[in-house]
Amino acid sequence: LAVGIIPEALPVIITIGLSRGAMKMSKDGVIVKKLAAIEDVGNMDVLCVDKTGTLTENKISLVEFFDLERRRNKEIIELASYCISVIEKGKKVFGNPIDVAIHEFVKRKEIKRDYEVIEEIPFDYERRRMSVVLKKKNELLLVCKGAPESVLSVCTKMKKSE
Repeated sequence: LAVGIIPEALPVIITIGLSRGAMKMSKDGVIVKKLAAIEDVGNMDVLCVDKTGTLTENKISLVEFFDLERRRNKEIIELASYCISVIEKGKKVFGNPIDVAIHEFVKRKEIKRDYEVIEEIPFDYERRRMSVVLKKKNELLLVCKGAPESVLSVCTKMKKSE
């Protein structure tokens, strides 16, 4: 009698277990559309996806930066921090996601900003870049951000790390 009852109840028990797992996962922000997928994911070694924002936080964050010689050069990120357009309202920062990521990185790492902003040339679609003229002691420096082909077309020199 017990042998005959177990196979009939087994699908119900599995469904209840998977449902409880789905409920627990939903508390962590995971959306489960098919209960059978929970079991399939448990057997997975590699997951390949093609959509940004589905498995990510839908937020850009800057973790590390390198110069053209693959060195961590704090001056690069300092200069980049002048060539951003963000608005701070309390603890919230608004703007282009890349600009916000640079701004938050500079604040988080407490990177000093030693340049004085002389002039800002805002982004426009004809130039396809924005520029900032900076001054440190008696040295003037033009920093540009924009489409690579637009920025590289006006570059005459590349600064190497010391």
